[in-house]
Amino acid sequence: MASVENLKKRYASVKDSLYQLNKNILILKNDPVGKTHYEFMRNSEIQCFEFSLDTFWKLLKEYLLQVYKVSVEVPTPKKVFRESLNIKLITEDEFNALLDAVDARNVTSHTYHEELAQEISQKIPHFYEVINGIFSRLKIDQ
Repeated sequence: MASVENLKKRYASVKDSLYQLNKNILILKNDPVGKTHYEFMRNSEIQCFEFSLDTFWKLLKEYLLQVYKVSVEVPTPKKVFRESLNIKLITEDEFNALLDAVDARNVTSHTYHEELAQEISQKIPHFYEVINGIFSRLKIDQ
């Protein structure tokens, strides 16, 4: 029973993080801001993206275990996404986008370069759409 509660908590955490990420994306897209404010919001968007991706893959790991009875040995984001592809929980296009997202997340969490931050920020709306699309298909009893 505790594992079902864990799944529900992870689901709620992903839902909240995706909401915050979407807010950041919309502000950057629609709100005319000055350079200082823009950099602050972009960096906030990147941090929300990192957290959203981390909570999402951990939810998927738990979802695979609870719903499909599939345990990912030595779980990493890429292994969890691969197993999700293997059982057809996600498509190959979604899988490839998620691998790109993990690579982007790894770069942003280990180094900071202005040009790289700008490049990744432009990819985040696509990553959000992919993650949110998969998330919306997950069936969890609330």
